[in-house]
Amino acid sequence: MEESVKSRTLESHPISHNPPKLARLGSLDVIRGIAILGILIMNIQSFSMIYAAYGNPVAYGDLTGADYWAYYFSHLFADQKFMNILALLFGAGIFLMASNTQHHRHGAAELHYRRMLFLGLLGAAHLYLLWYGDILFAYAVAGCVAYWFRRRSVTTLIIFALILIGLSSLMLSGIGSVIEYLSPEEQQEFLSVWSPTQEQIDQETAIQLSSWLAQMDTRHAMASEMMGTVFIYIPRIIGLMLLGMALCQLKFFEGGWRNTTLQLSAAISLVAGLAIIGYGNQLNVEQQWQVTSLFDNFIYNEWGSLLVSYSYLAVIVICYQNRIFMRAQELLTNVGKMALTNYLLQTLICSFVFSGWGLGLFGSFSRVSQLLFVVFVWFLLVSLSQYWLNRYQQGPFEWLARRFTYGVQN
Repeated sequence: MEESVKSRTLESHPISHNPPKLARLGSLDVIRGIAILGILIMNIQSFSMIYAAYGNPVAYGDLTGADYWAYYFSHLFADQKFMNILALLFGAGIFLMASNTQHHRHGAAELHYRRMLFLGLLGAAHLYLLWYGDILFAYAVAGCVAYWFRRRSVTTLIIFALILIGLSSLMLSGIGSVIEYLSPEEQQEFLSVWSPTQEQIDQETAIQLSSWLAQMDTRHAMASEMMGTVFIYIPRIIGLMLLGMALCQLKFFEGGWRNTTLQLSAAISLVAGLAIIGYGNQLNVEQQWQVTSLFDNFIYNEWGSLLVSYSYLAVIVICYQNRIFMRAQELLTNVGKMALTNYLLQTLICSFVFSGWGLGLFGSFSRVSQLLFVVFVWFLLVSLSQYWLNRYQQGPFEWLARRFTYGVQN
């Protein structure tokens, strides 16, 4: 994840031959820590259940009683929300790092693309060797494009952001609209991904419960499929990064907005966002989770999640600026400083617990049990982050990223 620093001019500084040691913008670390923990609420489904269950909750397992409410809570408050925030922070990091490394001997652009190369390579390895749900590769690709906009005005950033986010929604709707024109065989193949048969479920479960090597072919096929479909979402990710740059220019993360403005906008955004998402979910229920739900009704979440994500950001900034929950902020700061390491640790922990090369608990957790396990992983990551940073300045993968980017020992 992008390392954040306080925005300041370096015009009077000589050219630097070492990695810049700049003060961090503390609110970004807290936000990043919350987002890294929060994404596991949704990702846990991909680790512990079949592929289809993430988008279609009736494709696998029980969706009644407490499990329904566990799903509904996750969908309302987590689905896309923390991914949005991570993309926003990535854009903010691009803007801040470009501002602070322009006089480095390698130049801001070279340092940025070195960092994107590292994240892209790491993401591809993560995708093909461990888990098909990787976000690092997509963020690296999007970051290469978003960098071109770093000097644009707030108005330009917002306009392009909305256009790009709208483009992703348009492509998603477009794909959904052509399903009825596919051949019966193509429609059946599409439907089998959305709502697999019991035989297909048993086959996927058997693969997940096999050894790491036995999973290789399936993992590579899913990774390649994800590499292809992720480009539908690349415009959205770029757009979110541009919004992060705009918020930086508006000094949103630095306490540049009054508390009353933050409070009012957070309340309005949260209510409006949840209403939009709830309406889209109700359509899915009424239509009994037809395959068109993936393309049509889920768009309500794509847009509603933007408002909910903003409300989260505003509340966190309020707490940070007013020194509320300081102990919690300190712990979350540690998680945020080790965001890249903690993201990969989530994969290692969950893969070990659910995969056949570990404890082999795939398919055995209800949705309620998944959320309880998420809380356990949170406790583990918070504790490990505090332990590590009490002894070292950086997380191990943060150190590798810095080493790769600057080419010198920090």
